[in-house]
Formats: sequence, C-alpha cells, structure tokens
Amino acid sequence: MPPIRQLDEAFLAHLLEENTDVADVVLQSNISSESLRTVLKKLTCTSNALQHQLFEKVHANFDQFVSAYNTSQELHENVFSLLGRYADVETQVSSAQQETYTAIDRYQHTLLLTQKNQAKIDTLERVQEIVEIVDAIDHELQQYLYVEAVQHINKLNTILNTWKEADTRMIGLVHDRLSRQKESIVFSLQDSLRTALHIESGSMRMLTTFCLSSNHVVQICHVFESLDQLGMLAEQFMGIQRSLFKHIILPYFEHTSKIKINKVDETLGKGGVLQVIQSSEEQTMVDPIRMLQQIDSILAFLYEHMFKGNKPEFQQLFSHLFMPDLARVMIDKSISPAIPSSKETLSDFSKVAQAVTQFEKQSRDTYGFEAEATLGTYVDNMDAHYAKKRREKILQEGRKVMVRRLYETDTTHGYQITQTPQILVVLVSDTIEEAADLLRSHPISATSLIEGIRDLLDMYRAIMPNYHRTQYASSPAHSLVFRNDCVWLAQQLTTMKTFGLDKLPDYLKTASERLKELGNAWHELAMMQRVQLIQTVLDHLDGFSGLADQKFQQDCDRAVTQVTELVNAYAAETRHVVDQTLFLDMLARIVESVLTRLIQDIEHLIDIGAEESHVLARILNSMAQLLNAFDLPGKDATETFVAELVPSWQKFWLVKDILEMNMREIMERYRRGNLHMFSKPELVGLLCALFADTELRESNIQEINA
Repeated sequence: MPPIRQLDEAFLAHLLEENTDVADVVLQSNISSESLRTVLKKLTCTSNALQHQLFEKVHANFDQFVSAYNTSQELHENVFSLLGRYADVETQVSSAQQETYTAIDRYQHTLLLTQKNQAKIDTLERVQEIVEIVDAIDHELQQYLYVEAVQHINKLNTILNTWKEADTRMIGLVHDRLSRQKESIVFSLQDSLRTALHIESGSMRMLTTFCLSSNHVVQICHVFESLDQLGMLAEQFMGIQRSLFKHIILPYFEHTSKIKINKVDETLGKGGVLQVIQSSEEQTMVDPIRMLQQIDSILAFLYEHMFKGNKPEFQQLFSHLFMPDLARVMIDKSISPAIPSSKETLSDFSKVAQAVTQFEKQSRDTYGFEAEATLGTYVDNMDAHYAKKRREKILQEGRKVMVRRLYETDTTHGYQITQTPQILVVLVSDTIEEAADLLRSHPISATSLIEGIRDLLDMYRAIMPNYHRTQYASSPAHSLVFRNDCVWLAQQLTTMKTFGLDKLPDYLKTASERLKELGNAWHELAMMQRVQLIQTVLDHLDGFSGLADQKFQQDCDRAVTQVTELVNAYAAETRHVVDQTLFLDMLARIVESVLTRLIQDIEHLIDIGAEESHVLARILNSMAQLLNAFDLPGKDATETFVAELVPSWQKFWLVKDILEMNMREIMERYRRGNLHMFSKPELVGLLCALFADTELRESNIQEINA
C-alpha cells in the first residue's frame, strides 16, 4: 500500500488529469478504507480553505469592481450617441454625393460632344490639307518641280500613316491617288534621267541642265535628289553603272582606245559628251599609266556633270557601287598584266605604283569617289603578285618541256637520258639563282620561287608518267630511259647550290628521294613485265607433265626457245640504255626467275622415265643461250661470271645433269659434296622421280637423310 502523501498526490493528479499513468498505477494498488477517509478529509479541508480565501479577495476588491462597472455604462451611452450623429451625417453626404454624380455625368456628356465636334473639325482641316497637298503635287508635276513634288508626297505619306482615326475608305482612296501620283513622278524622273544621261556603245552624253518643254528647265541634281527621297537612287545608280561598264569601261579595255570629251551647249541642254575612240595601233596590253590617266578623265567627266554641287552622299553612294568593280577591271586588264615577269624589269613597276597612288588621291580628294584602297593594296603587294606571276611562268615553261613528245637520248654516266631533265635542271638552277638575288629586296618573291621549284618537280612526277604512259609502256627500253631521267634529275638536285636559302635543301632532298622512287618504280615495272611474259610462256609447259607425247616435246622445245629469245631480246634492248651494274642486276633477276621456275617444275615431277629424262635434259640444253645475254661491250660473259650473278645458275645445270645420270653417279657427286646446294628433300624427291623403288634407292635415301 502506498504512503498517504503519495496517495494524495496521485488522487489529485487524476482529478486534474496530470500524469494519469503514474496516478493510475498508485490508485490501482491495494488501499485501505482508513487511508481513503484520511485523504477525503484532507481534500475537504483544503477545499474549504480555498473557498474562504476566494471570498476574502472578492470582498476586498468589490468597490473597485463597482466603479469600473459604472464607468463602462457611461461609455456605452456615449458610443450610442456618436452612432446616432454618424447616421445623420451619412444621410447628408449621400444626398450631396448624388448631386455631384449628376453634375459629373452632365460634364462628361458635354465633353464628349465637344470632342466629337473637335474631331469633325480636325478631320475637315486634315482633309482640306490633304486636298491642298494632292493639288500641289499635280501642279508641281506639271511644272517639273520634282523636289517639291516628292517632298509633298512624303509629307502626305506621313499624314496618312499617322492618322489613325481616319475612315479606312477615305484613306484607301487617298492612297490610291497618292500611288498614281508617285508612279507618275517616278516615270517622269526616269524619263528625265534618260534625257540627261544617254549611253550607247562607246559614247556617253551627260546634261547637267536640260529642257523638258519650252518653259521648264530641269537640273540633274534635282532629279538625283528626288530619286534619293523616294529611295530609288541606288537602283538608278546601279543601272547607270551597268551601262557605263557595258558601253564605256569594257570597250575601252577590250581595244586600244583613248578618251575624248567635248562640251554640249544646245537647245536640249548643257553638259558634255565622252567618247571611247579605238586606236589603229596594235597593242597586246593596255599601258597602266596611260590607262590611269584615261580613267581619271572618265571620273572627272562624271564628277563634273553628275555630282558637282550635289550632296556628298550621292558621290559616296555612286563610288561604293562603281569604284570596286572599276578597280577590279583596272587590275585585271592593265595593272596585273603590267606586273613584271622577270627580275630585270622589277624596278620599272615603281612608276606604275606612283601613278596608282596619285590616281586614288585624285579620285578621293577631287572627285569624292572614295572606296576601299583596292588598287593601292594590290600595288603594295606587288612582291607577292610578281612572285605568283613569275612562279606561274616557270611552271608554264616547265610544262611545255614536259609535254613535248621528243624522246631522243644522250648518253651520260653510262646510261641514256632525254633532253627533258637536262632542260629542267637548267630551269631549276636559274630559278634558284633568281631567288637568291631577290632574297633581300623581295623576300616574298624569293620564298614563292623556292616553293615554285617544289611545285615544278611535283608537276614533273605527275605529268611525265601519265602524259607519256603509252610511250614508256611500249618497251622496256623506253621505261628505263624514263627511269634514267628520274635518277639523273634526282642526282643533279642533290648537287645544286642553294645559296643559303631556307627550306630549299629540304625541298630538293625530298624531291630527289621521290624522283628516285618514281624511277625505281618504272625500273621494276620494265623488269616485271618481261618476267610476267616469260612466266606466261612457262605456264604452257604445264610443269613438263606429258613428256611421253612427242608433240608435247616439240611444244616444250619451242617454249624454252621462246624464253631464251625473250631474255636475249630484253638484254639487247636494254644493254646500252642503263649502266652495266643495273643491266646485270635486272638480267640476273629475270634469269633467276626463269631458272627457279624450271627447277621447281622438275622437282615437282613425281615419275620421270629414262627416255623422258633424256628428252627433258636435251630441252634444257637450250637454256645455255642465256649466257650470251650477259655479254657486255668488249667483254663476253663466262659461266663463272654468270654464276656469280645468278644464284640458281649452277643448281639448274646440276639438275639438268642429274636427269642424265644413273644412281651411282648421283651418289658419287653427293658424297664429294658437289650437290650441297640441294636440300635433302630435293635430292630425295629427284631420286624417287628418276628411279624405281628398289633396295638400292631406299638405302641411298637413308644415306641422304642420315
């Protein structure tokens, strides 16, 4: 049973719903009735004490409570009084507000009527203004007052575009009328321009003032200004530019011509006439200085009769359209052809450069024709243009040499070459010397010439084997002559003086290596073509199978004879074309391929009869004629000499001898070491093919394999 104090606290906590879990545990325990009475008694005493204490506090504050209550009652009466006065004021304000709203409505209605009336007045005034402008435009068109008419057209356009409240139907009608007037003035301006400016083949007439009727004089400046305000000046200038180029500029450059200018003062108007007069002199190139003077006369004529006294903007617009194309034509037709093509005439171009500078200054300062400094930039880069022109000339000269179908040869260093590489060596050498001379004064030209040498040699490798392919492929001798040209040219490049020019030694070294590769490729081609031809003939032998047939024996005789003839013909054709070392190397490789093929065919035979072996040996005897192919001028070939060149020479003749030997003779040679060039499988194969399967053959095979 819990203590009385703990029980009191638990009971109180349960009543106050505080910490009920703990209270429940305490209260659920066994409690005696005495304890409960004690707790209840204590609670009763505590409750009575609290009631007495509360009564004492209320009694002590009763006067203060009564005073506060009375005060609140007075405040309540005052609030009700204020609410009554507010209701009266609200009624008065509502009445005044209604009167105000009525007055505002009357004012707004009056204001709206006023605005409508004012809009009508404004509309009538605007319509009157439009009518006056339309009438003024008609009158000005009749009087050829282009500037005023265009100004009125633009003003009317502005009015129509900003008049948002106008009736759309009325605006449409005015726009239609304005479009017709604008169309009329455009046609009139174009007619006036055609009257003032008449351009035909080789002639241009320009009138600064002209008469369109007996009483009306028009100035060209007014025509330009009107076209400018209409936004059509650039379009008209482009038409003038095209006509100028077609009838004046291009004819001047296409023929040797001169410019003639005369004044015009006639009834139609005042101005001038410019004519392009062809000269009877024959001249392949337009003199650049004379050309600059003549073009200056054309620009002066245009300035005097088209732009003098006009707005500077017109000249700028025309110059932007006219000058770039004019500069390009001047460069292409006169200045570029005048670029020197040799170093001896380089200094002469300084006069042209000075004339170009003066021409551009005159065009800009006097005539106001200012454009990008195309001519000046071109002349300033004369070094690069000379280099390009000189380089192209060198390549052109080289190409002319390369495409000649001249194949006569000269002998040098023991082999034959054509004139083509000899001429190219001179051209390359001269170009190198020229580049060295120009290195300090014209470094760009020097560099370009050096690169031109590389291009020239690349062009040689590209043109020669393609352009002359038919000639080179027609015979081994022609192929080898081209090989010699490549090798000789490559050798000459490695011995040339480079004068300290950067990159040139590398260019020459690379070109030399590539030329040698090209030459060796044609050397291999010439040799392999003959090897393939011989191998095709040997293919008809079918490995010597079928020797028992007499007809096949005759075919073999003819084939072997044809092979020897092909080898000897190749030797005779190429003996004097290449040096002896290369000749012997090629011939040895061809003969080696023939002998190797014959040895392999014989070794692959499975069964060779006694009669067949003698026939085969007799056929192979014809190969002795190959010895003559190795003859050199003043020196006949010997067996020993050929054996040193052809690795299979001795082996071939041993195979031929073995075909006619008996087994004892073969083994004697084997034991003496004369057959050391044969492998064991080769010897065993020959024994098996030549002799029947006997104990003697088997013992000899075992001896060989031991």
